[in-house]
This record gives sequence, C-alpha cells and structure tokens, in this order.
Amino acid sequence: MSVKHSQQSENPLPLFGQLALRFRMISEAQLNSALTLYRKQKKSDEQLRFEQLLVAQKLISAEQLDFLVSAQKMKSIRIRDRRFGDIAIEYGYAREEQVMKALQEQKERFKQDNKATLIGDIMVDNGTLTADQKDSILLVQQEVDSAPAAATEPGGLLLDESGQQVPLKISVSADRLQASLRVYSYSDTDAMLRQVHEQVSALNISYGLKDDEAIIQYLSDEQNINEPFLIAGGEAPRPARDATVKYHFDTDPLKVGRMKEGGVIDFKDRGEIPQINAGDLLAELVPGEPGGEGVDIYGNTIAAPEPREALINCGDGVELSADASRATATISGTPNITKSGSLYVFPVYRVDGDIGYETGHVSFDGDIQVKEGVESDFNVTGGRLCAAEIRAATIEVKGDVVVIGGIIGARIKAGGNLKAWYIHKADIDVAGDVIVQQEVMESDVRAGGGFIGEKCTVLASRLAARQGVSVADVGSEAAAPSTLVVGTDEQLDVLIRQRAESLKDIQAEQQRLKAQIDNKQQRYEEINVEVAKLAQVQDRSQVGVRELQEKRAAVSAGGERLAEDDVAREIELLEQKGREAEAELAGLFEEQDGLDELTRRNEEQIAQKDAECEFLQQEMDELKRLKQEAEKKAVVKVYGAIYPLNQVTGTHASVKIKDVMKSVLFSEKYVKSETGGARWVISARSLK
Repeated sequence: MSVKHSQQSENPLPLFGQLALRFRMISEAQLNSALTLYRKQKKSDEQLRFEQLLVAQKLISAEQLDFLVSAQKMKSIRIRDRRFGDIAIEYGYAREEQVMKALQEQKERFKQDNKATLIGDIMVDNGTLTADQKDSILLVQQEVDSAPAAATEPGGLLLDESGQQVPLKISVSADRLQASLRVYSYSDTDAMLRQVHEQVSALNISYGLKDDEAIIQYLSDEQNINEPFLIAGGEAPRPARDATVKYHFDTDPLKVGRMKEGGVIDFKDRGEIPQINAGDLLAELVPGEPGGEGVDIYGNTIAAPEPREALINCGDGVELSADASRATATISGTPNITKSGSLYVFPVYRVDGDIGYETGHVSFDGDIQVKEGVESDFNVTGGRLCAAEIRAATIEVKGDVVVIGGIIGARIKAGGNLKAWYIHKADIDVAGDVIVQQEVMESDVRAGGGFIGEKCTVLASRLAARQGVSVADVGSEAAAPSTLVVGTDEQLDVLIRQRAESLKDIQAEQQRLKAQIDNKQQRYEEINVEVAKLAQVQDRSQVGVRELQEKRAAVSAGGERLAEDDVAREIELLEQKGREAEAELAGLFEEQDGLDELTRRNEEQIAQKDAECEFLQQEMDELKRLKQEAEKKAVVKVYGAIYPLNQVTGTHASVKIKDVMKSVLFSEKYVKSETGGARWVISARSLK
C-alpha cells in the first residue's frame, strides 16, 4: 500500500478513507487525490468531511457511504464488545471460547445484512448468558463506554471515530477502580497537561487522582510513549466471607488427602469409617460476613459484596432444624456426603463372607460392609460399599466404594469416591475422585473429581476426570492406546439431567393434582347450584303445605268431606317432594364433605411435592455451582512415561502422542497466532 502514515504525520489517514480502501471501493490513486483535495479545502471557508468529499467527487455512492458508516459503527461496536467479553470472562459468566464464538457470529451477521448485533444479545440468544447477567455486565461497562471510542492504528496513532488523531487518552478499567493514561504522540507538556485535565473532567474522574507534578513527570519523558500510567485509583470493596457448612464428622474416610499431595496411602486400610448415633449433630451453618464498601474513581460508593449463601441438603437419616442451620442424625450409622452436597446417614449391613449365592443380590439403603468379595453377576445397591474385591458384579451406591483389592469386570456407579488397588475390564462412573494404586487396564473410568494414581499404569483404557489425571505410566510398547480426558464432568452433567427430569416429573404430578382440585372445585360449585335449586324446592313445598293446610281447615269447617280428602292428598304429595329434596340435599352435602377431604389430601400431596421440588432444586443448584465454580485448570501429570498413539484431550483440544515422553505435564491453553487468530492447544512441559 502506497498510502502511509506514521507517528509524526501531520495528516493521518482518515478512518473512512482506510475503510473505503480496505473494501476496494476506491483505488490508492483515487484515495491520494481525495486526500490532496481534503487538505486544500481545509484552508477555505467551506469544508466537507472526508466521507462527504468522497461522495461529492463521485468516488463512492451514497449506498457505499451507508455501508462505510455501518462498517465504522461495527468497528466501534467491536471495540466495545471485546471489552464486554472481557468483563463476562472476568466475572465468570462466560468462557473465552464462548466470547470468541459470539464475536465470530457477530462478524458473520454483519456480512449478511450489514447490521451490527451486540454480542450481549447474541450470547443471550444462544443461552451463554441470561438477560440479568447481560444487564450486570452492561452496568459495569457503562462508565467505560461513556468515553469516545477510539482505534489504534499500526503506526502508533490513535484515531477517534471521525478519523482524527488522538494524542493521548485516558482509559477506565472495567471495574471502574483504575484510570490509565497513554500518550500516542508528544507535543508541548503544558498543552498535554491541559488535554489530560479536559479528559479527566469529561470522564468525571474525581477520586484517587495523581497530582499534576506526577502527571507532568510522566508526560515529560518521551520514552513513556504507549506506556500506561495509573492516573487515578479507587478503593476496591473488601471481599465478603461466604457462609460455609461445618461438619462434625470425618468427611474424608478414604484418607486420600495426603495422596493428593503426592503421599502414599495404605490400601490395606479400609479407612476409619465414622460412626454416629441418633441425635448427634452432623453439620451446622457458619454464617457469612458481608464485605466492606469501596469507592470508584468517580467517587461513587461501591456496595459491599454480599456473602454467598450455603445450604445443608438433607437426605435419608438426617433432619434439618426449623431455621435450616443445623442437621442432626435421626438414626445411628455412618454419615456420608454425596457429590451434590446431600448429607445422609446410612445404617450398617455386614456380610461376613461373600455376596454370592448364599446372600443373593443385596439392596440396602445404608453402609454395606463385605468381609470378602462381591461375586460375578450379583447386584449391590445401597448407600456405601466396602469390600475386599469386586468381580463382574453391578454396583450402584449413593456414597463411596472402597475396595481393598481389585475390581475385575464390574459395572460401578457411585455418588462419592472410589478407591481400589487395580481395575481390569470395568466400567466405572463416580461423582468424586478415583484413587488407584497399581493398574487400570481395558477399562472405562469417569470421575467428577480427579483420577489419582501416581504409581498407577494405564493400559488400553479411557480415563475422564474433571479435575485432572495423575498417573505413573500411560501405555506400553505393545498395549492398545489409551485416552485421558480432563476438564469435563460427565457425571455432573448426568446428575443435573437426572434431577432436572425428576423435577419435571414431580411438577407434572403437581399439575395433575392441581387439575384434580380444580375439577373437584368445579363439581363443588355445581353442587352449590343444585343445593340452591333443591332448597327452593323445599321452600316452595313448605309454603305449599302451609297454604293447603289452611285450605283444608276451611274446607273441613264447611263440611266438604271430598274436597278435604283432595287437599290432604295434595299435602302428602308436597311433603313427599320435600322429603325427596331433603334426602337429595343430604347426599349432596355428603359428596361435598368427600370433596373437601379429597382436596385436603391433594393439597397435602402438593405440599409434599413442593418440599421434594425444593430439595431437588437445591441439589441442582449445588451441582451447577460445582460445575461452574472457578477452579485451577485441570491437567494431566505423567510421572513415568507416556507412549506413542496415546491421547490427551481437554475441553477444547486434543493431542495424540507421537514419541515417548517422560515426566511430563499436559495442559490446555488458548494460543494467539501472529496473524491475529487464536485456537486451543494441548501443551506439554517437563514435571521436573
């Protein structure tokens, strides 16, 4: 491109000229000619804006000008929306790849209809953000976006929306706690200081400002060009202390804490299983404390952060106090916490030998302690399982599975952690950690926590663990390849989906019960109408009887025997009709009483369903929080060797190993290329 400009240029290239050239609406020669005319007309009384001059010289059409205006607006919006995306990531509302996807969709939409769609609206449409989250981000961004948008050019210049050079600019951080000054071209220090004062005034910055002496010292050194200078700083609010749940029993009976830090665990030890008695206090809420107020650079008070609430979710064997602050055991047994945070107390069921033909399948909603093993083809369902060995059995428990020996050919699903010496040809799905000492071979293992096995060899298996994988060796020269997946939580997704389906079923049952109540109420109203009609029949009958009795008395006094008999028969008919109405009324009242009782029962069932819904909703909220909470990025640690063809997969990227690698850590990174693009990759570095 022959049209150039630099930091020292007196007449920088206007933004409309840059855009017209980029979209090939004009040639470089036409642009140079237009620039010459533009500079000459600046000396005359009548001046046209550069874009108006382009139209007047018939270099671009009015339609092309409209497009350039849209493109200019799009460029400004892109700058602001990137900041919107940064805030969304900073506040944990979205991941970086979701923001990049929204920006790409924004770009595609603009290509299709020349209209700029805000990425906030795009992210709400695709379900990344809620409308409330979008509004919260916009509130944070509002003060920043009140300043004029600007674009930095390759030569170090800063151009405003009209394409004019901006020598310096004050930028405000997304949290409104910092204002930074950057200088893009130098001039007289006093003039620059006046510009700083003007921008400070325009931005209404009033708190934590540096004095002029410090600003002048920064402005006086031309080596500071493009180097940010903190010109104002607010006071961040003091963080809140979140509410927590304090447990009054050992919540880690597997004693895996030291192993997570690289220690050694004794697999012959089943772990000390906590035992509690009915009435024991299991857990209590420790209230949070609000943070302290802050002050932004505008002098506005920043509200003190509120602490996050904590909940005690109670399952079987546990009772929550009326104020929901304390949980106590209703039975004696072993306490356990599921992945979703629900607290249970399991009664104990002991098997002296094997679970096999002598015992049959075992289903016990408590702690199942097996002295020997679980034989092939037998099913075990319950709260928690501890056994010496598990063969090709099917296990489904709410809590932990502790195996002193190995697991061979079993299908296991657990809501807690799993510990075993080795796993062969098994399908394992647990919500917590999987701890294996020796070997995993030809198995599929899924963990909502981490896979912990610093001395474990993985052969021809698939391991998926949200919080990372730590193993000794992966593969061998002869074994089929394995796949290690981290950063995803398949178990949590399943649990959330299950609870959502259960919630939907319960709500459907509630609607059915409410419909029954509505039908009963409709019948109740129909009965009221019938009662009113029968009451009128009774009233008319009684009035008719009184009138006929008076008539009979008159007829009797006149000695008219036949007439008196006729009146008596009429009286009997009316009285019969009254008795029939009374009997029918009694039946209707009895039906209403029955409807009242059925309605009461339905309302009790609805109230019970409300409690079930609330419990499920609490579990779902906790599961979602666990899924979304900020945590260190999951990694794969291989302390020994990982062999070729084995694969490491993250949330967004995957890599197949080409050569033997030893003592290596794999992590997922978002890498930007020199061309401006970016992509997710699996990177490797030495553990030593």
